[in-house]
Amino acid sequence: MFDAIAYLESQGIPCHTEGKNVTQGWVNIQCIYPGCDDNSNHLGTNLSTGLHTCWKCKKKGGPEQLIMGVQHCGYGEAQTIAAKFGGAVVPIRERNVRHVAGSFMLPKAATEEFPPPHFRYLVGRGYDPVAIQEQYRILSCHTIGKYRLRLIIPIFINDVLVNFIARDVTGLAEKKYLMAPNDEALLPGEMVLYNIDRAVRSVAIVEGVFDVWRIGDGAVGLLGTELSEEKLRLLPEKGVERAFIIYDEDAHNRGIEVASKVSKLVPYTENIWLPRDDPDKYFAENPNELTELRFLLR
Repeated sequence: MFDAIAYLESQGIPCHTEGKNVTQGWVNIQCIYPGCDDNSNHLGTNLSTGLHTCWKCKKKGGPEQLIMGVQHCGYGEAQTIAAKFGGAVVPIRERNVRHVAGSFMLPKAATEEFPPPHFRYLVGRGYDPVAIQEQYRILSCHTIGKYRLRLIIPIFINDVLVNFIARDVTGLAEKKYLMAPNDEALLPGEMVLYNIDRAVRSVAIVEGVFDVWRIGDGAVGLLGTELSEEKLRLLPEKGVERAFIIYDEDAHNRGIEVASKVSKLVPYTENIWLPRDDPDKYFAENPNELTELRFLLR
């Protein structure tokens, strides 16, 4: 477990575990991020997870980002320093999907029961709702609340709930996908990879949630956002040695760009071009090729 208090004290930074703006189980300091006008210890680090957030400027991250901000060093050096104080983010063994990480949790209206629209939607896309719920811990919101008529798809990193995706099941919503607002999520969308906790030595990098579900363990989703440094660093942290970037031919440039970034940190990188469709639809129609891909990910 990353000992945030020991690290901060080693740098001579005053830290507080009680008092104004401090939540129990957190240690707070004055914000380290440039441009933040914090003068009252708004940056808190969760002592159970090692993740931090500034309630003033909304910047968030893990031990490495904290160290980089304090010591103005690179990511590699920050990793080395973090290891001296117990390492990076600690897995939380509680498997309850409603587990709270810091002050973040799933929508209150979310339920484990699938109303008919949600059930039909999953079946229509070729998925067993019960199996998908059991494997990925998804929930649903029915007809009330901000996320009504959407599937709620939790995002975990080191088994900590950090964000969620809300997928419309009606086909009528202006936005098919929503994520938790950055000022509510423990980590924003640009810092997460979907299903990264199931990454092993070899991974398939795809765009979306349904692509991940179709392929299964070993597939991670970019969630339609750029492959940022924060997303990228999750791959070596999980011990990834081989990455297969899967796109259809229409997204050729995008696939090349992703592969170029991944190859800087992953020893073996390969593009797999699909002749048509996204991975979800293509592999549903070509089960033999899906079997071959899963063999590569073993």
